[in-house]
Amino acid sequence: MRGLCPVHGVVLAVHLHQRSLRVRADVGDDAAQAVDSLRVKHTATIFCYEDKTRAQFETQCWPRRMSVSLSIGQPYHRFVKRWQAFKFELRPNGAQRRQMRCFAGSCRFVYNKGLALQNARFDAGEKKLSYGELCKLLTQWRSNVETSWLKDAPIHPLQQALKDLERAYANFFAQRSDLPRFKKKGQHERFRYPDSKEIKLDPMNSRLFLPKLGWVRHRNSRTVLGKIKNLTVSLSCGKWFVSVQTEREVEQPLPRGGARRDYLHKTSTAISQNHAMVCIEDLQVRNMSRSASGSTETPGKRVRAKSGLNKSILDQGWFEFRRQERRRNPAPSGAEGCHSLITNCPSGGGRISHVPPWLTI
Repeated sequence: MRGLCPVHGVVLAVHLHQRSLRVRADVGDDAAQAVDSLRVKHTATIFCYEDKTRAQFETQCWPRRMSVSLSIGQPYHRFVKRWQAFKFELRPNGAQRRQMRCFAGSCRFVYNKGLALQNARFDAGEKKLSYGELCKLLTQWRSNVETSWLKDAPIHPLQQALKDLERAYANFFAQRSDLPRFKKKGQHERFRYPDSKEIKLDPMNSRLFLPKLGWVRHRNSRTVLGKIKNLTVSLSCGKWFVSVQTEREVEQPLPRGGARRDYLHKTSTAISQNHAMVCIEDLQVRNMSRSASGSTETPGKRVRAKSGLNKSILDQGWFEFRRQERRRNPAPSGAEGCHSLITNCPSGGGRISHVPPWLTI
């Protein structure tokens, strides 16, 4: 491959998730001819993307590398990581209930103490402490005589309380949320174990092991899938719950183009053929999906959350669905400009009802 002799490249269509190559001979002649026409010194790595394969070649006459993109019209499957939470109701005894309340109170105390310290430094014009610096102070707080009761709680949930404070400040500076506020007793009582090595699950006996709590029984209503990443214990309506977050790889097929349009076509056709009346809420999709970023003078609030909501709204294809229903159930002549709620559809055999949003509350 290092000589100047011509080298003929062979295009191989492979599944991108394979650890070993398996040749698929259904690429076609056009892609092979595109590579065959090049005279190269050597071939470099083939880079695989979601919908195409790009091969880089170094030619004899050109002083730079030339990238040749070869699109392969072949569906493939990829492995993606899925984070999933499994929530169960705990069945602790009396001693464990008291301990969990103490742990949640300790985490609340550490969070509020760190927030008060950050506010004091801000008022004094000093720099905000980092998460590592707060953890060093946490060690001093646990050694102090006045707050030595913090030793009764496990160290990792206390550190996670400071991590939550750090994340709250990051969201505030990124204009995703308001300034962090102090936590109150009885509201959002919870604590988190981030180290999966300290957590043990015993599904056969419907129990789990937590540091400084021991084995705690729970209502085992489903099977936990994947590798445990962290565990959160929370109090809601007088009952304790545990949320186990796991990570696993799942095989997800890449959807072909036009999947949403195809689904809307099939759904709108079935509805128009099987129903005499179709009621559609007259939503203003453009106004609902408007950006909340604002301007430089008046910046918006919760921009990231609104952006996610806008994406979810547009992913549903409400306007396209309504357009297809109108096409399959055309209104009679002169009815397009009227504002009546019900439009007769003699050619479609039914009627379309455009309901104002204030009548659907």
